[in-house]
Amino acid sequence: MTNILWFRKNLRIHDNPALLKASESSERLICVFIYDEIIHYDQHGVQSLGPYRAKFLWDSLAELKKSLQALGNDLIILRGDAAEVLEELVAQSHAKSVIAPHECGYCEQLQETAVKKFCNLEIVGGATLLDINELPSEPASLPNSFILFRRIIENNWDEQSWAIKDCVDSPKKLPPKPENLSLDTMAIDPIDDSRRASDKAVMTFNGGENAALARIQSYLWTGNNVENHKETRNQLLGSDYSSKLSPWLANGCLSPRHVYHEIRRFEKERVQNESTHWLICQLLWRDYYHFASYKHGADMFLGGGMRGQGCSKKKISIDESELIQKWCHGKTGQTFVDANMTELLETGYMSNRGRQSVSLYLIRELGLDWRLGASWFERYLIDFEPCNNYGNWNFQAGIGHDIKKCNGFKITEEARKHDPEGRYQDYWLGSSS
Repeated sequence: MTNILWFRKNLRIHDNPALLKASESSERLICVFIYDEIIHYDQHGVQSLGPYRAKFLWDSLAELKKSLQALGNDLIILRGDAAEVLEELVAQSHAKSVIAPHECGYCEQLQETAVKKFCNLEIVGGATLLDINELPSEPASLPNSFILFRRIIENNWDEQSWAIKDCVDSPKKLPPKPENLSLDTMAIDPIDDSRRASDKAVMTFNGGENAALARIQSYLWTGNNVENHKETRNQLLGSDYSSKLSPWLANGCLSPRHVYHEIRRFEKERVQNESTHWLICQLLWRDYYHFASYKHGADMFLGGGMRGQGCSKKKISIDESELIQKWCHGKTGQTFVDANMTELLETGYMSNRGRQSVSLYLIRELGLDWRLGASWFERYLIDFEPCNNYGNWNFQAGIGHDIKKCNGFKITEEARKHDPEGRYQDYWLGSSS
């Protein structure tokens, strides 16, 4: 019996339920990743897969390929419409099932619907800490407040079915792929401008599972940095003021369950405090936006956001005004904004504090459409995830579940509070700024 394992945002061997299921239920196995229509496309005049995301993704795939080869299989990398590619692969291989992890995004859900029309699609595991099928209520009844959602979960961590499960075992060996399979796997990165970040980056983000696990070891165990996470998380310079696990989580090189259990182990063996709790809260924030995306579908990506407010059907474009171009390229003249946007342009990364500041500046002070900012972030951020990126932009624009209280927001106050000596601005713009 031949099955197809469709890798999506689960580019790892550890704690990968879909991989384990495929290894146990197949005589022959085809492992495939597809550069599909939701990875590389044009939106509002912006190409979605930018240079740093592309490099991180390709490196992650290259490492996964080696790992699968070591287990007796391989990774086939293809390009095209996901459903069409899989339909052709099913026909050629006579596969019984396509096995894949669950994804909460609207476009990902459309893909699953399309695939189910021509084959048996087994959804196993997913990208979230909590299992969407074992939440305290149906996703459609998700509370319209993260605080309420968090309270429900935290009050019942160890008693209810949504308690975090242990990580699943990694397979020791995989079934071989079918013989005489006629497929031309991609051998080089398909994105022409794919490149590494500048040397000024706060740290080196290498794609792949090994770098992900090494970062956990470094941040938690070697550096003991999680002990002060809540106090340092709003800083702007340096490698250890925050965990910086998000690029690996976004691409599935790192399991959120593994992160959770490592934090819990740290609490038992070293210290349990507000900082360790806060890092777990951030994993729950991540989950919340995934489940909110599943609940609201396309609305999260439209002008009215999760609240479904009316919005113009007029097309918007990144080229429509000089204001948005200056924001994108760090040329607004507001040095705190420009420093953050320059870091993004040169590295594919920006601190959480920076993201909040520049997004509010775009929305509140420039009066621009939040979707333009979201599309620009999608292109450049190495930790881009549709649910989290658009969920956060909904929040900043005041059209998400939780209302963002930002009356009187001033970017000058943000700069004074978070970069009072101008060190961050000087670092990215030069002392003359």
